[in-house]
Amino acid sequence: MVSMIPTDRDIKISAIQRLLKEREYYIKECIEFEEQLANGEDVEKLVVDSKKMAPLIEEKIKEFIQDIPEDILNDEEVKAVVEQAKKIIS
Repeated sequence: MVSMIPTDRDIKISAIQRLLKEREYYIKECIEFEEQLANGEDVEKLVVDSKKMAPLIEEKIKEFIQDIPEDILNDEEVKAVVEQAKKIIS
């Protein structure tokens, strides 16, 4: 019988994927705000705030990866997700 309780490994993979999606969201949001700013809309503060978020999330991803226990980090699926994350944030 398959357990429905997520393992620590599953939680780590999901967390990295969620952080990458969050980073992507802020980058897209920043592009949208810059377009609005170019059209004369008053969104300058939003652009500045959004530009700050992607690097903060990248740092959180790096910290998160460093905190993954070695036994979980040796899992092939975890390795693949971590490598993907490292490529994206580098």
